[in-house]
Amino acid sequence: MIFSSICSRLLRTDGRTDGDRDLSPLKEEITDYYTFGPYKPKVTIENDIVSIEIDTSSISTQKPDFEAAVKHCEGGRFNKAKPILEKLIKKNPTVSEYHRILGQIYSDEGRQEDAINCLIDALRWDPKNTHALTMMGNIFARAKNDISTAMSYYEHALAVKPDDHIAMNNIGANLMQLGRVNDAQRYFEQALSINSDYPNTLYGLGMISEMKGNHLASFDYAIQALKKCKPGHPVYSNALEMAQQASLRAAQGIDASEMFNQYSQRLAIESGKNIDIVQDDNIPTPAKFEMAENYKREKHVIRFKKDRLAVAHLMMHELVHLDFAIQCRKRNANFLFLAKKEQKELFIRENEPIIQRLNREGLDDKSIADFITALFNGINSQTYNTPVDLFIEDFLYKTYTQLRPFQFLSLQILLKDYIDAATNKKVLEYTPAKIRTANIILSLVHSYQFRDLFGHDVSPLFKATSPQVKLAKEFYAEYLKYLKNDKALDAHLLILKWAKELRVDN
Repeated sequence: MIFSSICSRLLRTDGRTDGDRDLSPLKEEITDYYTFGPYKPKVTIENDIVSIEIDTSSISTQKPDFEAAVKHCEGGRFNKAKPILEKLIKKNPTVSEYHRILGQIYSDEGRQEDAINCLIDALRWDPKNTHALTMMGNIFARAKNDISTAMSYYEHALAVKPDDHIAMNNIGANLMQLGRVNDAQRYFEQALSINSDYPNTLYGLGMISEMKGNHLASFDYAIQALKKCKPGHPVYSNALEMAQQASLRAAQGIDASEMFNQYSQRLAIESGKNIDIVQDDNIPTPAKFEMAENYKREKHVIRFKKDRLAVAHLMMHELVHLDFAIQCRKRNANFLFLAKKEQKELFIRENEPIIQRLNREGLDDKSIADFITALFNGINSQTYNTPVDLFIEDFLYKTYTQLRPFQFLSLQILLKDYIDAATNKKVLEYTPAKIRTANIILSLVHSYQFRDLFGHDVSPLFKATSPQVKLAKEFYAEYLKYLKNDKALDAHLLILKWAKELRVDN
């Protein structure tokens, strides 16, 4: 099928004859404009006539097969993609992309020489195929350790397409491998300015920052990289490891006491009461806040366990509890949640079957009473704290950027504890179903926030049921709606609503 059009005004604006003019830039522009996927038109210009020849029959017959092959590749089903591509190449060997994708498959399978041969064919039919040029560079850099040859392919790709962020990223990676750190950083930053969502570039900048001893920046780049890819992506596991190591190093180099002291002094003034810090290894949680009024004291108290990793985050977390309470008090909107004797007795009656079972298994009365009390206090604490804690963690993340490495490490440990509780066979065996379900759902909500803040999704580790996941996602969506509308001080509404939906409100 041939399209023709008259372009005499465009071609003769400079007054030169056909033989004097270089029409290749115009031909390239027209070719790019009429290219459809991997199918390029044939463009000729003669006597002011532009002819564009498009093989529509090939497009209509081969496009579905090509798309099927690409889909198989994306799913890692190379054995299904290869026969389709080989058939397409036999039908129409002039399509560069057929060869390029087959080369990608061979490279992923470790057949680098076969990959190179395919890419040579791809470049023979389209010397400006930047994907093929970049892939050739990758093979020479990674499989053959031939950096100079790899660089020539990357530079050629950039000459064809100056805004090719992948080529820039790969040049940066090779320069970093050669020890030219500053030059590598320049290429990575240029690549990032073109595409800020490419996880490889963010990871590369994280490596550069780590090399330069800027652990906080390295941690930040690692988190950004995690947010831009999913588990299974080549960068994901490396970025997670970088986040772990960089957060530990960054936490060692940051004096969190200054943040804590400034914040606590401000809150002491606003609340009219000083704040005591007490090491207490007997508390049931890593840290605990005790409001003076609730304990009929002259001072507020923050208790903490000494050897808890990143305890600075937990102490800051407890201060935000006081901050929110002060803000609510200014609005005359405080609520006090408490459990009385009646609720405890009801809880015991509801769980009489568990108590009888433990009796039959030979546990003494004190052990059983301690177990039931721990369950009672645990579910009450989790039901009350989950909505409030979500707002607290968001506040800390946005307000104290230097606290983020502590927050990352601390929340990871908490989530590990939640996962252990949700999957421990003994816990599953002896915990009432209603309490176990509520615990898993509320823990899942925390995992969704951790994913959004730090890019690491641990929710599959809970092995939750579909109904549990569904309700947890509904809870998290409600929290996000409150957050968007700046309703952190209305968290009591979520406490009441979620408790009712979990059937633990009584």
